[in-house]
Amino acid sequence: MTVVLAPVDGSIRALRAVPWATKLAGPDGTVVLLRVVPPQPAYAETLFSLVGAEGTVQEIQDAWTRTAKADMDEAAALLSGSDVTVEQMVAEGEPEEEIVAAAARRGVEMIAMASHGRGAVARAIFGSVADRVARTAPVPILILRTPDEDADHGVAVTRIVVPLDGSEIAERALPVASELARQLPAPVYVVRAVDAAATLPLASGVFGAGPVVGEEVTDQIWEEAETEARSTVTSAVSRLQAEGVDASGTILNGSPFFAISEATQPGDLLLLTSHGRGGVRRWLLGSVAEKLVREANAPVMLVPAVERVEESSSREVEE
Repeated sequence: MTVVLAPVDGSIRALRAVPWATKLAGPDGTVVLLRVVPPQPAYAETLFSLVGAEGTVQEIQDAWTRTAKADMDEAAALLSGSDVTVEQMVAEGEPEEEIVAAAARRGVEMIAMASHGRGAVARAIFGSVADRVARTAPVPILILRTPDEDADHGVAVTRIVVPLDGSEIAERALPVASELARQLPAPVYVVRAVDAAATLPLASGVFGAGPVVGEEVTDQIWEEAETEARSTVTSAVSRLQAEGVDASGTILNGSPFFAISEATQPGDLLLLTSHGRGGVRRWLLGSVAEKLVREANAPVMLVPAVERVEESSSREVEE
């Protein structure tokens, strides 16, 4: 049974992630709806007495709780025709902190939430919140880019695309891909981009950058890069097929972001580790993952590096 956390905030944008949470949870799974409300400040009672405001702090908090319940009931209505078990949770605090805490407290396996699109102005409470959750969440997180308040609740996954970069960290997305392939169900398509600009030693010149080595050496370097990339893809595909997954793959030419974006088709779900070759402690999500979340015309699921979970556990022990 898969347990998926779906945070809501009262916006149509946030509701788009709820059917996806249902899809990820499966018929026998559980969708946990979470509504985060503002915390009660410690000085609230004193402030209210000074200004003579009507009502009490507790009455305001109760109003927030009723609003939260109404928001979650609206989200639950979208799941009325499914077989998933629906739970509701209310938390007080900062959204990104409470979402991660709730995920750990409830023991969910995945998080599904919406984010604003590129250039969005009228942002809901989510947006950058989804980015921050993705950096610290101990479980895979599906982020739906929603540039507007489009109420399309359709969920269709025809292919799971898994970009790799030759690192062990990137390959940590493969077990999740195997699980999703059975759950959705959908075939897995493994890709690895070979970037000439990153492979060949270049020197700047009057007409732009050019190789600093001869044509023969250039061809050899390029061939070795392609061979390594093909080996990465072949190994991953074989591993998935051995687990009974319908898998295939290819190598792409160009910078990873543009090559992966061009290879993405309608109905794809992009699945990758949130830290690639750049290292576990890299700021944000890693350049490629971050760009794909913000720009790709497909939902993106980010799998946390194992070290993140280990580091979080270490901090809890120290505290």
